[in-house]
Amino acid sequence: MRPHDRPVSVFFLHVSSSGGTAVCRLAQEQPCGRVPTCGANCNLNCRHPWDWRQQCVSPACVPPTRPCRPPHKPGCAGLRRWVAQRNLTFVASETMLMEGALCPDFVYVTVLRDPVARLQSQLERMSSQPNHKLHQLLAQPLVLNTSVTTSLMGTPALDNYLVRLLLGPPVFFLPLRTINASHFAAASRVLAGFAAVVPLDGLNTDGAAWLRGALRWRGAPRKANHHRLPGEAPPRPLVQPAASGRRLSARHQALGERSLRMLRELNRYDLQLYAEATARFRQSVRQGSPPPLELRRPRCTATDAAAGPQCPMQGRRVAARSSYATYYSSSYAGGGRSYS
Repeated sequence: MRPHDRPVSVFFLHVSSSGGTAVCRLAQEQPCGRVPTCGANCNLNCRHPWDWRQQCVSPACVPPTRPCRPPHKPGCAGLRRWVAQRNLTFVASETMLMEGALCPDFVYVTVLRDPVARLQSQLERMSSQPNHKLHQLLAQPLVLNTSVTTSLMGTPALDNYLVRLLLGPPVFFLPLRTINASHFAAASRVLAGFAAVVPLDGLNTDGAAWLRGALRWRGAPRKANHHRLPGEAPPRPLVQPAASGRRLSARHQALGERSLRMLRELNRYDLQLYAEATARFRQSVRQGSPPPLELRRPRCTATDAAAGPQCPMQGRRVAARSSYATYYSSSYAGGGRSYS
């Protein structure tokens, strides 16, 4: 394959609360790595968990008070041109795929967590009464804007979120219980086009080995926030065990078994996607180490490698990670970058 025919970058679909921040941090630590920003995450402008609002129209959604300004023109061609001009090696999105399909000039990677366990973690972390919150949301056919700072925005978060992420805006905003077998089949085809779909419980072992082999990365993902990665010791207990076997603060409840049954039934297509992807990844592990992917790679001298990651969206090279708030504020109206 000629160098200019190679994929331009790794595109990481960051499913919230699934170890994605650990992967981003590892990408930032690679010698001569070029990521959009060296802040707390690697997400592209307008690809944060709350940026689903950019695609939702009134009356279903309240428009954001500070509209996000994407850094590139819409579609695969615009994204490819923008990434290639900046010679980025890794980009990420923590919201739905906007392009309508996988772009041919990118290698797609993601980490998946059991969908119900992921939802349980989010609900118990973000609400002191998660059972009440869940039943309140599920009592209406379509609820949005319940959170403008996380991925727990309402109906899409609770009803086959992964299917919705993979199929983009036309499916993401469908009402409750309208995701069907045809959507599952389409999402399954999209996910099969990923170079790797790593289960979270294998991220520190087989997943790290895949990153080292296929992407020629160094090191392994490490805990990057207050979530625990598989294999890590649990935190010191604070109160009596919750019904789920995990410990919560005295002010927070745990999801009950009835709520968990509802989530398992409602998210049956996401659970099938997760089972398919996990089986496919484990089969690939049994076949041996992956060959290195043929990606375009920036020139990397010893001086470059020692200087730390380059962060073109911040306009400078940094050895230590800069403030995420600085990047966030520069991504929106008044400080956003124009198309190039």
